[in-house]
Amino acid sequence: NKTEQAIRQYKQMLAKQPDHLSTIMILGTIHDSIQEYKKAEEYYLKALEINPRFAGAANNLAYHYGKRTGQINEALRLAQLAKSQYPEDPGITDTLGMVYYKKGLYGNAVQQYLDALTKLPRQPTILFHLGQAYHKKGDKKKALAALKKALSLNEKFEDLEEARRLVKELEAS
Repeated sequence: NKTEQAIRQYKQMLAKQPDHLSTIMILGTIHDSIQEYKKAEEYYLKALEINPRFAGAANNLAYHYGKRTGQINEALRLAQLAKSQYPEDPGITDTLGMVYYKKGLYGNAVQQYLDALTKLPRQPTILFHLGQAYHKKGDKKKALAALKKALSLNEKFEDLEEARRLVKELEAS
């Protein structure tokens, strides 16, 4: 219920200041968090119309395109744009890694994930992504190490079950 209230309040703010980037970004993020991805996409696109170099919107839209649509080339463009604005941001680096992974550029993906892990060494999602990339590169040992480390952190993350499944698959092979 508070989410709907927040959406109403931010939409009221947006009615008064239609080009307010922070408000647009917050609305996109809220819709993302409640899995209303199409609405989130609309807000991120609106933010990029106002400021075509807005890294937050570019990163979130790149993630959305890379994870949920077939627009991988556009995801790459947006992820690279975000990375050019904030080259040290591990979240943006992870997004760029995910896009490289989706394009089949597993070596590039590994490099991005390793870079992100220098800033967030105990982030299970990034470790999971690294394990996937190593797996696709054919490095079973490194894949298992990354996946087992992700699972050993005992944190819930979006791809927890997939990580467990992949560990079982790799151990059985």
